[in-house]
Amino acid sequence: MFKVYVAWFMQLVYPAFICIISTGWNSVSCAIYLPSILATVAEFLCFLLFPISLTNGKHLCFIMRVLASTFMCVWWLQRRLFQTTNIFQYVHIWRSLTLGFFGFLLWVALPSLLYFIGLQRYQRPQPTNDRVPFNWNPSLMSYNLSVKMILLGMKIVHSVLLVPFIEEIQIRNLAFRFMTRWICGQSSSTGRSDWVLDVSLYRFCWPSIIIISLGFGCCHLRYEFEWLAGFLYGVMIQVVAVKDKSVVNAVLVHIVTNLCLNVYIFISGNFYLW
Repeated sequence: MFKVYVAWFMQLVYPAFICIISTGWNSVSCAIYLPSILATVAEFLCFLLFPISLTNGKHLCFIMRVLASTFMCVWWLQRRLFQTTNIFQYVHIWRSLTLGFFGFLLWVALPSLLYFIGLQRYQRPQPTNDRVPFNWNPSLMSYNLSVKMILLGMKIVHSVLLVPFIEEIQIRNLAFRFMTRWICGQSSSTGRSDWVLDVSLYRFCWPSIIIISLGFGCCHLRYEFEWLAGFLYGVMIQVVAVKDKSVVNAVLVHIVTNLCLNVYIFISGNFYLW
């Protein structure tokens, strides 16, 4: 359970941390980030307090988080991303597709590789808590077919579209700029509250890449050594963002990876990956 607590804590810390460093602690930033944070807190409380048989509260909180995430995406598209850079200037479609599929193989094959060399106890990853696979296994849901389809559809949209966009903007973009500013000594050119956007995204600062990727790995602790897959994937996708001079490539890589994972989850029934 300790790993579960750490993962949830990181999911709460990251949005609040990015909120403060990117826009300053003001009414606008609070209005954008707090709904998502509160929905995550509510989902965590449902996870702790409700028995396994009661999933309604967890799914309701998830719906709230999806709505909050959608609101954040719209805000970023209108207020930040398009105003700071020409995001389509350095897009590489085929490279993103290739790296996205490689990232999928990393998440799926790493547990077997670790088991083969004796570092992992089980060939098939074991969830850190028995509630993890229950929440999203369609065969274990007590709803009718229509509700199941709606929930699963929202889960797919959230994991394939919303999560990649939000995580790449927050982690690979803003958090990386912040770390680059303080670790690699690059200063911003203006004194505005969102000064972090003035720090170059296109500079290789390996300490920043390592720290950001470790944080990303700590958000993925659903099974043994998932943090390692998250760390390696975070390093790869951060290098993509820096090297290709566009966070959009990182978003595309993440979308391809999560899309492949969703297909794999339904084919294999490994719902712990959700």
